[in-house]
Amino acid sequence: MGELQKSFRYQHESGDLAFLIRTSLDYVEGQLNLLVLSTEILPKIQWVVTELLMNGAKHSGVSESILQIEFKETGVTISREDSGPPLKLWVDEKRLQLSWPLEDCMLDQQYEVYLNGMDSLQIYTESSDKVIFQVIELDAIQMPHLLNSTSEHFGLLIITKASDRFNYTWENGKNIFKTTFNY
Repeated sequence: MGELQKSFRYQHESGDLAFLIRTSLDYVEGQLNLLVLSTEILPKIQWVVTELLMNGAKHSGVSESILQIEFKETGVTISREDSGPPLKLWVDEKRLQLSWPLEDCMLDQQYEVYLNGMDSLQIYTESSDKVIFQVIELDAIQMPHLLNSTSEHFGLLIITKASDRFNYTWENGKNIFKTTFNY
């Protein structure tokens, strides 16, 4: 199998978000059928595509984004790119705000982004321009957090839990959110 890839450019304000989600998922379904892969991967890809596009429309600060879907020998990579301002994340119970590029003292660190009572969404600062999202499942449910903690970062939690790898990169003035699903 050679590499297959397709890019979708979409306008955040044009109201075509539902159409783009359906079009991109139809493309994915067609490729998965050709590759004869497990149907278990499709719902995960649907969640991720939906969340990436919704987050882009809601948070990017620019009028358009590019969604790219790439099929390789080892898996599917989905990325969303925009030219908006770099990501800013409040971490560690809103005690610290991270903004890209990161300062050297913030590198090689683990920070908690979101806690919902069952899971802790964390980032690992791999370099000044890249973080890797991770989910740590908690041993015991923490009820106060579970009852009142749905936030804008719930979508990041969904993306992280659904994919095998999820990272953010600030590169050449662009935000790149990239997920990978291994076959």
